[in-house]
Amino acid sequence: MSFIPINLIRYLIVLKVNGPLAYLSLSPETELSRLLGEAIAERLPTTEARPWRKSMGAWEERPKNRKFKKTLLWSKEYVDPPEEPWPIDATLLFYRSSKKSLGQGEPIFLELKLMGDNADHIFFLEVILPALEELGRSIRKDRTYPNCLWGQFDIQSVYAARGNRWEPFVQEGRMDLDYRATLNQWSDGWTLNFNPDRTYDRITWVTPFDLPSAGDFQGPILAQIIENFIHRISRILFGKHYDIDAFWGMMSDEEQLSLLNALRLAQELLVLQTDMKNHHREWPGHWHGNMTLTGKVMGPVIPYLALASLFHVGRYTHYGCGTFLMN
Repeated sequence: MSFIPINLIRYLIVLKVNGPLAYLSLSPETELSRLLGEAIAERLPTTEARPWRKSMGAWEERPKNRKFKKTLLWSKEYVDPPEEPWPIDATLLFYRSSKKSLGQGEPIFLELKLMGDNADHIFFLEVILPALEELGRSIRKDRTYPNCLWGQFDIQSVYAARGNRWEPFVQEGRMDLDYRATLNQWSDGWTLNFNPDRTYDRITWVTPFDLPSAGDFQGPILAQIIENFIHRISRILFGKHYDIDAFWGMMSDEEQLSLLNALRLAQELLVLQTDMKNHHREWPGHWHGNMTLTGKVMGPVIPYLALASLFHVGRYTHYGCGTFLMN
């Protein structure tokens, strides 16, 4: 997919519980976002910390018609978190399992993605990773609840993605200081997570999603996913006040035709059947479940869907929302 010159570094971080019992909430991304964002702001010099503190201030701007304990992340009167709590393009995603209570020594897998101008390996090593280590050692008492994960984990290992492979550079707490994750190694020999030789007719949302254009799920959902992906990439590349024409302008005529053809084919496939459910309110994003399509997804559409899944689509992508599998 040469038409997308976008920087991306994917990190897989393995946390190991070091306390007797740790509870993983329904939305650990929400909790981690706030705690880690605050820890990062505290580590930065005043000038560099200013945009972090400004963005983190959005946590305090809660709707006035609902009760919310500002010092607690686990208030029963839960409201949706801010969509952009960090001043950088980043995504947090915990790999789910059926277990919510974890014993000493059990692993927890967290994927962190840094995108666009914010894909900076040095920033990850010097700021994000030490801040995360700090969260494993201690936490302010007004940010804890019984048996929470925060304050009782070690960072066991850290990997960076090269294509579909994970390369370790931190193992058992020891770091390879010579390792440097590059801005485009994510695409080195990258093979699609959807086999281009297969056909697919069902979407499984791995995380909740909130696509403003999805409506009642009866429309051309694949086209909506691709269109939302175009806007997401445009924003990462060109900033909040992007011009969509700039996205199309960076492509060759052949690349434009390829994408337009994929959109045309995607428009032909509607949603035939769903088992969509409203997700638990503690995880941002509204819907999860499966969508069965009226026909088979053809090869030209699949590469764009694979990229859309990798970069996430819709609202609340910072918290891991909006990624999916094709079956």
